[in-house]
Amino acid sequence: MINNAIKHNFSRQEYVGELTGCSAYFPSSGKANSARAMLHGCDVLLFKLSEREGAVDAIITIPDDFSSIHYFRNQATTDGITKDAHLTYHGRPKRKKMTGEIHLVNDGQNRFSGQSNRVAAPLSISSDIKTHPLPICRIELNLRAGKVQPRNSISNVFELHLGNVFFNTIEVYLAQAGFLHSIASCTPSVRNVLGSIFVFTDMQSFYADTLCRRAGLYPQALALQTKNYELVILATHEYKNTSYKENTLRYFHTKDYFKNLVSRSCAATEQGWFVDQKSHAAPKPGFTSLKTFL
Repeated sequence: MINNAIKHNFSRQEYVGELTGCSAYFPSSGKANSARAMLHGCDVLLFKLSEREGAVDAIITIPDDFSSIHYFRNQATTDGITKDAHLTYHGRPKRKKMTGEIHLVNDGQNRFSGQSNRVAAPLSISSDIKTHPLPICRIELNLRAGKVQPRNSISNVFELHLGNVFFNTIEVYLAQAGFLHSIASCTPSVRNVLGSIFVFTDMQSFYADTLCRRAGLYPQALALQTKNYELVILATHEYKNTSYKENTLRYFHTKDYFKNLVSRSCAATEQGWFVDQKSHAAPKPGFTSLKTFL
């Protein structure tokens, strides 16, 4: 169930891709927009995107007792267990570039406060937000995820448990408004191969400089939109993790995530596409740079 969203209209499209039939938009031409995710009749996640002069903010509110982990240069550090927590990204756009701080506020405290010059984990950068969305976080859920209490009424709603399908993995990206529509529409500016990588690449595996194909059902792909930006929310049921042992929030230091993601060689065969696990690997016979297809 998705309330208040506009489903992607593909009636006049020449081509369809992985996101064409499962994308929907929470539209707004204003400076702020919010949505909530529900599980078993309770709100479990809150999403807010807002613009202000010279800045854009993304806030994700999560329940208590989640494990929180951040990554820097392939190393994972546990922040602890959440209590009255929300993850915040404060971005500062300059032309095509987006630079900002990402941090967890836990029980009213930001442990990185005043340390941004010495602690690199909170920094998250995209040199071209128009084509390279910025990863905000990955959320792994089990059926005992807890609940959150919205402070204000939020009419944009999506359900995480539909029939026999539990969308237990949520990945969130910040993009320029229209990015999800471009992928779902298979427009020339965002080719279908980029849409496939965006949908089926496990966000967490990238930070170990590898490429792991997500094994799961097609996601709910949602865009929480403001005038100039959107939060792209991919909600997926992963076969390899049908029920996580613990609820977990993962967030990352990153610079040009997507630019590095496609810095790989690939080869087309009768069995399908094969892509190098490692980025910037030496060229192999018969392989071509993935960037040539984007």
